[in-house]
Amino acid sequence: MAHRWRRYPKPSLHAPLLRGRALGRKEYVSPEQAQGKELTGASDIYSLGVVLYEATTGKLPFDG
Repeated sequence: MAHRWRRYPKPSLHAPLLRGRALGRKEYVSPEQAQGKELTGASDIYSLGVVLYEATTGKLPFDG
């Protein structure tokens, strides 16, 4: 039986960005991202820490 695969458009680097909008669940967003400040690598480390904490304990570290 032959299957037909849907072809989705390739992601484009020229796609419009969501400027001024938050992306992600509030539980995983770093404080500086929630405040609309400039993001650094520390924001990624914060979010990774939340994910690792949840993976090991089964619950979030803070109430979002």
